[in-house]
Amino acid sequence: MADSLADAALDFARYCLKQPESFIETATHTLQVRPDGFDSGPESFADCNSFDYKDRRRVQSLVEYWCSLNDVDLEILRKGPHATYRFISEDSTGDAVETSGSIDFCYGLLSAAAALARRMKSVNPPQPSMSWSEFIKGRDR
Repeated sequence: MADSLADAALDFARYCLKQPESFIETATHTLQVRPDGFDSGPESFADCNSFDYKDRRRVQSLVEYWCSLNDVDLEILRKGPHATYRFISEDSTGDAVETSGSIDFCYGLLSAAAALARRMKSVNPPQPSMSWSEFIKGRDR
């Protein structure tokens, strides 16, 4: 798994969102998602072209949505300040990835999702035209 939260965010963009040209903007600490040729250009990602990978609400919403697109079950097991994140693929491989008691919520979700995506036969990324409001609709966290 990734060594840092920024690395986990990059891995998530590359393997889960299928955006290999993404990079971390060091001044704002955001993940900049760059379309890789399957999309028509930066405008096609609407307001998803920049992603605050430290925002628990956005990270959880995006990861949960990615799981729903890819038939992945997500379990979050909390014990005090630590949590274990278990991702189980429902595809023919039946792969599973589990973190070991991460204290950083965003790191745990992003790194485990990316680790599973690397092992999956195919990955369905979110539609490029989606905006953040579609990921967090109905959430009050």
